[in-house]
Amino acid sequence: RPALGEEIVKGAELKKAETVDKSAPAIDSDVKIQKIDKEARLNEISSGAELKHVETVKDASEPKLPAAAKPEDIKAVVSEVAKGTDLKHVETVDKAAPVLEEGTSFKKIDKEARLNAIEKGVELSKPEDVKDRSDPKIDADVKIGENP
Repeated sequence: RPALGEEIVKGAELKKAETVDKSAPAIDSDVKIQKIDKEARLNEISSGAELKHVETVKDASEPKLPAAAKPEDIKAVVSEVAKGTDLKHVETVDKAAPVLEEGTSFKKIDKEARLNAIEKGVELSKPEDVKDRSDPKIDADVKIGENP
């Protein structure tokens, strides 16, 4: 590995590369760009502009809503709903229940006893054989010092 470090420090000679800079905005040749006086333009905007008065015949800003139903149509619908109708009987298949594989069994638990056991807690025992692999592996020839 020391040879690799020497190669990195030594560096490598790079070849000359020709690049084409395409980062400038593409502007058509017939477009004329002129400078503006920013201060004058801002003063012009802040001074405002005189608006001309326009006579409006109809306010077109209101939404166009469909005409309301005729009163006799409303009465017909209400009487039909009030009269009611006979509905057909329909058989349904309830598929909301959980599907258990064949041979699977379950038992009812005492919820109160389970919650009491959880609340009481258990005493944990310390494991006898622990293989702590959290330390980093550092080769013997590596020297560690303060970062300047």
